[in-house]
Amino acid sequence: MSPDDPPLPIHAGLRARFRQAGEKIEWTPTAFSSDRPETASRRRATLREEEALVEEWGSATNGGLRVDSGPLGALVLMLAIDRRGLPTTLGASHAGRDPAFPAGSIVAVWGTGSPPSDDQPRFEDVVDLSRYALE
Repeated sequence: MSPDDPPLPIHAGLRARFRQAGEKIEWTPTAFSSDRPETASRRRATLREEEALVEEWGSATNGGLRVDSGPLGALVLMLAIDRRGLPTTLGASHAGRDPAFPAGSIVAVWGTGSPPSDDQPRFEDVVDLSRYALE
């Protein structure tokens, strides 16, 4: 984030804890299925014994991020928001909608476009879920 960006509505201490946990995440490249866009990247985040699939496309100002709907996925999304600023749109897909994310997903979009979504979670809900990934 640049100094001109509005501050995120997260307490500074919690934001620091998110960043500390983010430094401990181990990343592994993951293969794509044929139904995903070629411009996207996919990798798996691992923190302690929890894993989350992470799919990212586009640029920091006009792109998106889809994560598993668990606490680690929410933490990865919060770290992206910390770097990129608040997303234009948040969305969520229910379990079973996307074979790549069988337990469901949370999607953030920056710039133009909107996520395919069953729900629109509140930012505060993503913050609360990501707290469960902290030690």
